[in-house]
Amino acid sequence: TQTIWGEGFARDVSECILNIGEGVTSIPDYLFYKNPGITQITIPESVTKIGKSAFNNCNSLTTITIPKSVTEIGERALAGGDNLTAINVDSNNLHYTSEEGVLFNIEKTKLIQCPPAKYGTYTIPDGVDILENFAFTDSKLTSIIIPNSVTKIGEDVFEDAQNLTSIEIPNSVTSLGEYLLAGCSSLNDLKLPSTLKIINSGAFTNCDSLTNVKLPKGLTTINGAFANCDNLETVTIP
Repeated sequence: TQTIWGEGFARDVSECILNIGEGVTSIPDYLFYKNPGITQITIPESVTKIGKSAFNNCNSLTTITIPKSVTEIGERALAGGDNLTAINVDSNNLHYTSEEGVLFNIEKTKLIQCPPAKYGTYTIPDGVDILENFAFTDSKLTSIIIPNSVTKIGEDVFEDAQNLTSIEIPNSVTSLGEYLLAGCSSLNDLKLPSTLKIINSGAFTNCDSLTNVKLPKGLTTINGAFANCDNLETVTIP
């Protein structure tokens, strides 16, 4: 099986419960990318690596369990699933953990992936330092509370979170990653920290509900941040 698996190999698997055989050690990049048919999957304890976007946009998958053997999870491996409500991690895994179905590194200093189908308000646990790239991509959440322990927010973190109406970036953050909130079409309340110095390219692209934005006094760099914000009326620049 390992010799024939390749990028996107299983993209068109029809509706099924998928059991990956014992002995498989790696799930390749994009293996099940945009597969609409997988409803349930079992990952054996022989697997140590899940490649980038391996289960990205598997829209029929509702939960997934990471076994204790996994030591590496690629970027966007578990992003984008319309019905994914929980990412669970075996309690004996030494590299990753989960809380309320959200995936973290074992120290819980990095939030890696919030399952897209969580609804309502989510409070990021205090102690989290980094929001990894794509952590809330395609999220159904309406509100996300970010603690002051967060100092780094990556790229595309909230991209296409179309239910998100408000967000407050804490004063512990000085730079916003590229396409941070791109496509958040319901976002109408944006609070930026006074400590903010850099807004990278495309941070608020296609935020159609934004009408007024006040940029903080410490800001030194902004680049293409508000492209295609069709209803933006005023921007206050320090």
